[in-house]
Amino acid sequence: MKLLNLDKIIEDDKIVELGGIEYIIPAEINLEMILNITKTSQGLDEGSADPEKMDAAIKAVFDVFTIRDNEIKYDDFKKIIGMKQYTALVQFIMGQLEDAEKKPEDSKEELSEKPEK
Repeated sequence: MKLLNLDKIIEDDKIVELGGIEYIIPAEINLEMILNITKTSQGLDEGSADPEKMDAAIKAVFDVFTIRDNEIKYDDFKKIIGMKQYTALVQFIMGQLEDAEKKPEDSKEELSEKPEK
């Protein structure tokens, strides 16, 4: 019987510096958060004028920060993140998904024989 150990494919957490403070971003972000970031970030650009859409998009990214740091406050986060930083952060978060897809040779060692009971 084969066992695919999905826990072994998760990389180390990442560090993001924002406003002179380092924050830890989990290497594995749940799909609900990824979907929310994707949904809220669509159509945003530097000329976006819908404050509700921008607020929802920033909140979706902020939620990732709170996974490892529950001390950070949303109002403070909104004051220190700019549009270029937001865009880079979304790309960084989504890039974590691409990293997993780029390592098919590593996944071979995650697949192992499971002893039969």
